[in-house]
Amino acid sequence: MTYHAYQRLSPKNRAQSEHRQAVQALFPEVTWHQEQGVRGNVPASERPVLSALLAALQTGDVLALHWIACLGRDIADVVQVITALLEKGVVIETVVQRLRFSPTDPSTQAMLQLLAGMAEEQTRRRLVAAEWGREALREDKESWKQRFKGRPADKKRHRQIAELLLEGETLQACASKTGASLSTVKRVKARMNAEAEGQHCLRAGHAK
Repeated sequence: MTYHAYQRLSPKNRAQSEHRQAVQALFPEVTWHQEQGVRGNVPASERPVLSALLAALQTGDVLALHWIACLGRDIADVVQVITALLEKGVVIETVVQRLRFSPTDPSTQAMLQLLAGMAEEQTRRRLVAAEWGREALREDKESWKQRFKGRPADKKRHRQIAELLLEGETLQACASKTGASLSTVKRVKARMNAEAEGQHCLRAGHAK
């Protein structure tokens, strides 16, 4: 049995040193795999260090995590990763709540069902937000144009980014596919959210 630990390093996480110490205290013989330069919303398959680790883990190995969120922010993706590891005979241990996902533990299936339910709710919320965004773009195209007034060269690219975001692409994927900077993608997403929220408030006001 070999113990491995995965950690995504982020300058915004000031507790990552404490997280590592907590994992190390429970699993002293663990081999560390640390990811740098990757955002939390990037899927496991697109993380170089994590994807290599998942491929290398074998039956009987243990993957130690501070919490399952280390695998990603998308719960459906996390469930998929955990399920794939269980099918390989790998055990997943977490420090937070001391959870243990094991192929031979009856409670593992119940935990996966709970996570699957959370994933469905997360997806539903995203679909609702995406629909608000589509309606905002359809019903207030002039306002959308005004927000990017003075930057005609970027208008087509912003549209492409918006379409990719509505299709559920990650920020990093949008930046890669359109050739835009990550900050540009973030600005477009922020404006889309503002448009969607404004449309929602307007409808709520009419409903009163």
